[in-house]
Amino acid sequence: MTRRLTITIVVSLAITVAWIFLLFIPENSKQAKLSAEVESAQAQFREYQTTIAQLPVYIESRAELQKKLQLANSNLYAKEDLVLLFNELERSARDNGLRLIDITPPVNELLELNRALPSEGEPQILTLTVVLKGNFIDFGRYVETLERAPYFRSVQSCVVARDIDSGEQVTYSLGFKALLGMTVEEVS
Repeated sequence: MTRRLTITIVVSLAITVAWIFLLFIPENSKQAKLSAEVESAQAQFREYQTTIAQLPVYIESRAELQKKLQLANSNLYAKEDLVLLFNELERSARDNGLRLIDITPPVNELLELNRALPSEGEPQILTLTVVLKGNFIDFGRYVETLERAPYFRSVQSCVVARDIDSGEQVTYSLGFKALLGMTVEEVS
């Protein structure tokens, strides 16, 4: 009977050890793996919920950034208009036989243009002073050309000065109001 008991105990232990190594440990490993995957999925879900909760804030900040971008673009276009206008003034002076010495927009008006967001129906107007050198007839033709230009609005000032030793060369300072965004290149 002891032998039978010993065999029964040994067989029982062998079956238990086999069950542990062949069934319990692999299933326990699978269970641990599934638990880790579930934990990972829960973490992703929490992250997704956080992202969804932040979505209204993101949409609002995106709208604000779009407004700032539009403002920056409107300022950029105003600066581009200035460059086009300056190039047009220089070309017109050259075509009329004058030498352009200086173009001076008032600093306070430039700062105001940078701050202001232009509205659809409201034009941006800038006061400019151009200093030119040449003879009187060429200056007259230049003023005629300027008055026909689409950007020209009105003369504000005109100063004619001649140095004693400059010969026929006269210096002209002409102040006028110009409409930004309306150069000859854009009209034709």
